[in-house]
Parts: sequence; C-alpha cells; structure tokens
Amino acid sequence: MRQLGKRKFSLNFKLSVINYYQNHKESLAEIAIKFDVLSSQVYLWKNDFEKE
Repeated sequence: MRQLGKRKFSLNFKLSVINYYQNHKESLAEIAIKFDVLSSQVYLWKNDFEKE
C-alpha cells in the first residue's frame, strides 16, 4: 500500500528516472508506473534537468 503524505526523492533517483526516460522509448506514464511516481513529477524533473 502506498504511503500517504509527501515523499522525498534523492537527486540520484531523479537522475536515474530522467536517464531512463532519455534512453528508452516509453511514455512518461509508463516510466512513472515503472518507478512508482506520478507522471507529472517525472515531467517536472525532466524540465528542471533541461533548464540546467
């Protein structure tokens, strides 16, 4: 069962998700399911990563 409340993700985890997204032809939704996060969160991390 999923924990209620705000979860914190390490920078390492975020970079792993973004790296996976960049190297695989899967949708944000599919990647979100694979990593147990919201697709909107993956989208935000991707945008933050592209800005830097």
